[in-house]
Amino acid sequence: MRNKIRLRKTITLLILVAFTMLTTSCTSYRVIKAEPNAMRTNLNVGDSVKIITKDGQQWQFIVVEIRADSLFSAHRGIAFDDVAKIESKTENDSGRHVANAFGIGFGILGAAFLLGMVSLAVALDDLGD
Repeated sequence: MRNKIRLRKTITLLILVAFTMLTTSCTSYRVIKAEPNAMRTNLNVGDSVKIITKDGQQWQFIVVEIRADSLFSAHRGIAFDDVAKIESKTENDSGRHVANAFGIGFGILGAAFLLGMVSLAVALDDLGD
């Protein structure tokens, strides 16, 4: 009986840990103040950006160059003064997602192994009773 309660607690804990890992692993875009100084300070080459210009055009691209007054994708440049809203996600975030996916995968395998071991222990204990 005691082992069954332990098993339920272990399963609950594993589900909680898996849920926490899944919900905290993704990084979303972050808003940057649409001012030249803030954009120069907070943007890096390789960042993925979403931009809405003052004339309402929407752009999404990877930054390949940053100059004093503008930023560039592989195909166009946008002057900082033309930006109404900008959001960015750093290049390293993608690598972190891959690492998190492997971590979650190994965590699930480990949890399944642990759950199997606990189940086996409970079964063996029940046979002994």
